[in-house]
This record gives sequence, structure tokens and C-alpha cells, in this order.
Amino acid sequence: MGVEILNGVQVRIGVASEMRAPTQSLEMDGTSRVVVVPVIIKVPDKRLSDLVNRFILKKATDGTKDLMPTAKALRTWLSWIFSQGIDPLSYSIYKYKSPTYSFRQHLLQRANKDKNISLSTANNYILVVKSFYKMLEDEGIVESDLFYKPEVSIVDGYRKVPSSDLSIRVPRGKEKKLSPLTEAEQQFVIASLSEMTTEFTLIILLMMHSGLRLNEALTMNAALFSEGQRIDKTTYLITGVKIGPKYGVSTKFSTERELFLSNCLHQLILYHKSSEAYQNRLDKWRTKSKVVSNRIPLFLSSRGNEMTSGTFYTMWYKFIAKYKKNNNRDLCKRPHDLRATFGTNYLSSALRLFPNDVDACLESTKHYMGHKDIKTTLHYINFLSRKCISEQVAQVMDELVFSSMEVSAL
Repeated sequence: MGVEILNGVQVRIGVASEMRAPTQSLEMDGTSRVVVVPVIIKVPDKRLSDLVNRFILKKATDGTKDLMPTAKALRTWLSWIFSQGIDPLSYSIYKYKSPTYSFRQHLLQRANKDKNISLSTANNYILVVKSFYKMLEDEGIVESDLFYKPEVSIVDGYRKVPSSDLSIRVPRGKEKKLSPLTEAEQQFVIASLSEMTTEFTLIILLMMHSGLRLNEALTMNAALFSEGQRIDKTTYLITGVKIGPKYGVSTKFSTERELFLSNCLHQLILYHKSSEAYQNRLDKWRTKSKVVSNRIPLFLSSRGNEMTSGTFYTMWYKFIAKYKKNNNRDLCKRPHDLRATFGTNYLSSALRLFPNDVDACLESTKHYMGHKDIKTTLHYINFLSRKCISEQVAQVMDELVFSSMEVSAL
């Protein structure tokens, strides 16, 4: 078993009251608060396990809201050093044996050669590791300059920013363009899902028809769905389902939002929850889980483990192959494009139904997409505008060209 992340663990943070007797129970003062954090589990080294989870708690204490990127970085780093037999607390004069420099080289290979992570993700991962060693130095466990050298970077030509020799340069790229699925691709995707597992199918549908990010779908809380939510059987929409760390779902920036949930998708989720296969997996998960939580994973493996991004991508590549075989064409899309598909479908439908209230259509799209800034939502209306204009221009050009050809033929 490799290193894993247990998400949605509730922890109380604050100052403990003074204990006046050995038998007195530990109590927190009135300023304490409860936070939801990810916990790194199945780390072979108990001391290291305590240290990395202490690091996560420190960041929570400092006010960091979304701790999943930190947990993912630490999981990736721990998995790497254990696979290489590297001691994270020992210094080596050889960089290929260093727990920091060798990991940096590993990330660069993944970004530049294997192309399975971006340079920005690689840089974020190594910065988490660097911050971890800074904490170890503050606690007198290691000397950080044995694992990285501080530097000063110049940003925008004049701003000096603290950095280190571990940092990975991320070139400024062009703005990412939306790439939603076409109507034909959406139909082909739905048809090809019939050959995939129920878990994979539901994850795809939650992204394509509810606008979830991949990690939001993977950490979905089964406890959020119940038969009693459909009070009005004539409605097409299930309302009031909230997601966010408070509800056991890891969202970007730890923001809370309402889930767009159609009645059909709701019924599919309930059917999955009541299936014998899911109940058997849930029993295995409950046997393994040692943390009491109000979160019940919706997606579990046959061994009772939570679905990971690695498992998902294994199925995703199989799905892409099946799609090509069934439709004799490639699906050149990323999983995140499924979320973009929901956004464009939702906004285009809203604008078609309420053409005189663009602001309300944008605000509704922003609400269900979970965008922090309306500027992000505006990318969708710009995409639809370009598409509409391009279609109309193409029609005019076709009419001009073919009319000219007909005249020439005469």
C-alpha cells in the first residue's frame, strides 16, 4: 500500500488550557475553532508521518484554507523518496540522493519529458517540500541549507522575491482557451460510457452535467444524497445540495457552493449507493477507516480504498481508447474540458431562455461553476460569442462562394 490522503478530517485548533493535575482532561480555551484538513496516512516512517501532518496543521493554523494541494505535494514527494530508498532527514553530498534535489529532478522529468504534470504544478510541489524543510529547521530538526539554498528572484524586472535553488521556472504562457465538447462528442461520450464502470461513469457525469472539477468529484460525499431530497416529483432539479470542506468535499479555495444536480443524475447516484457492490466496498472502507467523520466516500475501489486521481486516469486512458475504437476518431480532450462543457451548455441554454437578462445568466453560471471572480465566467460568454459570430460569418462566406460558383458555371 502506498502513501494516501484521508480527506475531511475535523481538527480543533486553539490554545489548550493549563492542566493542573495529571488526571485532568485536556480542554481548549474559548478562541479554539474546528477546521477540516487532509491527513497523510500509510507513511512507513511514523516520525515522518507525524512531521508532515504537523506541517499541514501548521498551515491550517496560519489560515490556509485549501490544504489539498499541500497534501497532494507531500504524498507525491513521500511516494518518490520511499520508492528511491532516500532518507528525508539525512544530508547527502550527491544530489541524486538528496530528498529535495532528486525530487526536483524527478518533477522536471515528469513535466518536460513524460508530460503528465505541468511546470506550474511541479513548482508548487517543490515549494511545499521547501516549506516543510523550513519548518524542520525552525524546530531544530535539520539545517535547511543542507537541502536548499536561499536565493532572491527578480519579478517584473524590479520586484525582489525570496526564492531558492529548488524553484522551477514556469514560463508565462498564453491564456488557456476553453475546449468544451461539441454536441456530437457529448453524444459519443455518453454512448461509450456504457462499457465503463459505474464509478467512472458517475464521475464523468458529475463533471459534464454538474460542472465539478475532478478532485471535487473524486472526494464527493455519499451522505449528501438521499431519497427525501426529491420532494416535488415534477421538478427536474434537486436543490439545496451544498459542497465544500464543511460538507466533506474538497473544493478549490475551500469555497462552499450549491451543486447543480439534475433529477436523473440524482437517481443514478442513489441507485449506485444502494447497490450491493457499493455496500460491500463501503463495509471494507469502514473496517479500514480509523477516523470518525461525517463523510462517506461515494467512490471506492473493490478493496475499499477511496478513488484516487491515479486510478481515475488509468480508467480515463482506457476510455479514450474505447472512444476511438467505437467512433473511429480521437477524443483530444482533458477531463477538465468536461467541466467546461457544463459551463458552456448551462450559459448557452440560459441565454437562449432569457436573452434579455445577460447579467442574471452570468451570475447563475458563476454560482454553479463556483467561480470566485465574474471575469472567469466571462470567458464562457466570450467563447459563445466567438462561436456564434464564426458560425454566422462562415454561413455568409459559404453563400458568397457558392453563389459565385453558380454564376461562373452559368
